[in-house]
Amino acid sequence: MDRDVEPGEVVVTPAMAVQPRRLTSALEAVAFLVALLVYIWYFQARAPITWTALLAMLVVSQLVHGESPVALGVRWAGFGDCMTRYAVPVLALCAAAIVTGDALHTLRPVPATHVIGVFVGYIWWALLQQYLLNAFFVTRLTAAFGGRNGYLVAPLAGSFFAAAHMPNALLVYATLLAGTLSAIVYRRHRNLLFLALAHAMLGTMIWFVVPDSISHGLRVGPGMAGHHRAAASWRRSEAGLGNDYLTVRSQPMLCGTVANGSLVSSSRKNFSTPTCLAVRRTAL
Repeated sequence: MDRDVEPGEVVVTPAMAVQPRRLTSALEAVAFLVALLVYIWYFQARAPITWTALLAMLVVSQLVHGESPVALGVRWAGFGDCMTRYAVPVLALCAAAIVTGDALHTLRPVPATHVIGVFVGYIWWALLQQYLLNAFFVTRLTAAFGGRNGYLVAPLAGSFFAAAHMPNALLVYATLLAGTLSAIVYRRHRNLLFLALAHAMLGTMIWFVVPDSISHGLRVGPGMAGHHRAAASWRRSEAGLGNDYLTVRSQPMLCGTVANGSLVSSSRKNFSTPTCLAVRRTAL
């Protein structure tokens, strides 16, 4: 039997009791994203060991919420259903990428065994990314919305995922779309194993088909600049150039050496092979 409310008494309704939990979940998602971006853009190059702080944040959050990896999707339950529904579209997309790359002559000139090795090694990295995207961000955002406006969870999680891939334009757009679709699939089936498998297949196809001049070696953050410096050094070494030469422009299909303003050698190469146009530093 309900009792009368005394004057001045504060009444806590069930909806009001849920509000702090929703706010906490939202703050957890935003705080982890900020910490991840700070790590990528600052600490990764200066103190790589700080990734353990991110791991600690993730573990503590899930312990507080009483979550386990199995309950969050690291399980075989639902894997078969996902394969039945989504394996054909994923395989078709991979096949289309290979056909397109072959037509444009952008396939990476490596043996098939090397591609398979990249795929197998990528599965574990893909599982970690899917765990962060879905087991953490999607779960926290779902709790933050509290059943309302649930349609916003997937695109918001995809946006968080894309933000972690800046400033690589190709990966930002790819992860925004793929991350949103992945979140939708996760909310329906709650299986991370299939999502990791699909992620690894598509990521390997990007590496295999898309030239480094566009994919930037799949690097993000300041690592993109480091990749370009390493590629420029490799190109100078390939062309037999020393430190007196500076790569000033990347030109697909043509590699030339310029000394004191004159083109002294050039050769055509596969588009997927890093190429260069180099100038002697003393001539600049």
